[in-house]
Amino acid sequence: GPDAPRTDTPSQRGPVPHLTTDAVEKRRPIRATLADWDNGSGEVRIVPNRGRDMAPKLTAYVDRYAEFDLVLFLHSKKTEFSTAGEGWRELLLGGLCGSQRVVASICALFEADPALGLVFPQHHEPVRAYTGWKYNFATARTLGRRMGIELRRDGLMDFPSGSMFWVRPAALAPILALGLTA
Repeated sequence: GPDAPRTDTPSQRGPVPHLTTDAVEKRRPIRATLADWDNGSGEVRIVPNRGRDMAPKLTAYVDRYAEFDLVLFLHSKKTEFSTAGEGWRELLLGGLCGSQRVVASICALFEADPALGLVFPQHHEPVRAYTGWKYNFATARTLGRRMGIELRRDGLMDFPSGSMFWVRPAALAPILALGLTA
């Protein structure tokens, strides 16, 4: 019945939202929005507004990722630096969770290939020209070396521009093991 305790594991359940925000006063309206989601499951954690959207992905819920088979990272894609955000957000959301068919096809990819770690949409054309290493290479190379990976500036690089993607938690393990902070 509806009051029976759950006997399924988190990885057997449907989506469970885990959100971050940067201020306590924002938590209440977010929780109110989540109240009807799967009997109020989910959590809202307060994190510093640092590291754009990547810092929360790599710090806020590292204690929870192993509970799930797959994690979908989404964010508002709002920025003061570009007018491309709206179309970019629509491209990313459409390519990741725009329909049940899209989600089912992505889940099928992960099921068919146990070594698959990450799925993300193509680059948004207005930002494609900005998808190189630029000023991030030195930091990326330092992190890569800490994980036993040697990066080269002229090497092949592809990444989820827009920072929205599906990931198998095991694929995050090497970077999470670094113990990064905001």
